[in-house]
Amino acid sequence: MSDIKLSVIGSCRVYSPIERSVDDSFEIVHGKTNWFTHSTRDVIQKIKVLNNSFKIPEKYVPLVINDVSRYFPEFHREGFFNNTDVFIIEISSIQSNRYNGYELQQWCLRDIKDSSNDFDIEVAANAETTIMTYEEIYDDLGLIYTMLSRKPIIFVSHNLLERPDGSVPKPRPIIQKALSDFSLNNENVFYFDPTEVILEHGVSSSMKDLALYNKEFELVMGNEILKVIKDYTF
Repeated sequence: MSDIKLSVIGSCRVYSPIERSVDDSFEIVHGKTNWFTHSTRDVIQKIKVLNNSFKIPEKYVPLVINDVSRYFPEFHREGFFNNTDVFIIEISSIQSNRYNGYELQQWCLRDIKDSSNDFDIEVAANAETTIMTYEEIYDDLGLIYTMLSRKPIIFVSHNLLERPDGSVPKPRPIIQKALSDFSLNNENVFYFDPTEVILEHGVSSSMKDLALYNKEFELVMGNEILKVIKDYTF
């Protein structure tokens, strides 16, 4: 196996580990597109944006892109992922934040709460926040799979670590079940749950908190995700 062309979509929990652990067996081909997504609807919107079939007006960019310094629309093109062999796609949220047909990042909405800008005030007052169901997530996974030409995908979920009170954040098992079920029902689709790797390495040495990895642990996690691809026969 050599020169597997790889594209990543998700948050820092996949971008940083993969960027740190990728070796000569792989070529990362998603280019300057490492702005974050969290929900399936975010991912669908991003694929459309990168394929130049969906444009983000300038005033919406800071609401869709968590870090505008990562946004380079000049690189977007029809057939953006044509040369990708395998995708790593993280789904970590079931929250949808929509305004005027655009999927907005919850962190970006949070940051405009106290804005005096008229457009920000309008968006903050009228954006619709909904919680997606298992069925909606599963259907979105099918759309993502089709949009990416049914090429191999490793879907990565959020972890299932318990809070101090013993509970697990409610969205996470829903995401896990949808990704797991979809991978079982579709060819060339794999599900990766990071929880076991975290527990084996030790929570305190792996995690900054229940959501974010320690820098040193990113290499460990990246290697484990890439192992799924290396074990796959192309």
